[in-house]
Amino acid sequence: MAWTKLSHALETFTTYDPPGRVHLLLYEGGDVRGEAFGGLLAPIAARFGQRTSRQAVSGAVSLREHRWSLREEEIQEALALLRAIEPLPRQERLPSAISVRVEATFLMRDPETGRVLEQQAPALYGAQEASPGRMLGQSFVSLSLGAPSTCSLFLSLPYPDVTPEVTAYARTLDESLPFRLSRKHWSRWALNKAGTRYHPRRVDVFTQESEE
Repeated sequence: MAWTKLSHALETFTTYDPPGRVHLLLYEGGDVRGEAFGGLLAPIAARFGQRTSRQAVSGAVSLREHRWSLREEEIQEALALLRAIEPLPRQERLPSAISVRVEATFLMRDPETGRVLEQQAPALYGAQEASPGRMLGQSFVSLSLGAPSTCSLFLSLPYPDVTPEVTAYARTLDESLPFRLSRKHWSRWALNKAGTRYHPRRVDVFTQESEE
């Protein structure tokens, strides 16, 4: 249900166009080892075949990640497989030992006209990162469907300030998602006086009140 609603919102508000990067992840170690791991691995390998593996976490809790690349049309089948083997085990350092992960970069667009909003491209903002791997001028989603599901969503909206148009856009987007957008993690990025770098200032997009 979460994937159905989120994918619809992405198709409505963004240029998200499958395929993105889709993987089925299984973590071995901690409480998931031996017979418990084999019981999870067998049905996945039987359906999705070969996997790649790497050491994901070392130390007191050692976890090995097993990854299967999926096509977009295989997401529902992978989720059905997860439902068939519920309850899904958890890991000490992870929300779930098994999940379907969807990652994609995209641009924002007008949900009514489908028009891509202007001034969206990392090059327009000096190819500056807002945080590691998150470029100003480009939006990103990383969704992990498991038990529980989590979503990291970075939106780069090309508006010069918080206006009624921005507030209306954010509220409409918020209503379309299977979760509520944070009210405390919005910033307006502006050039410094030297015109060499963008810096953030916290803003309240939903009520149009800002704080330094």
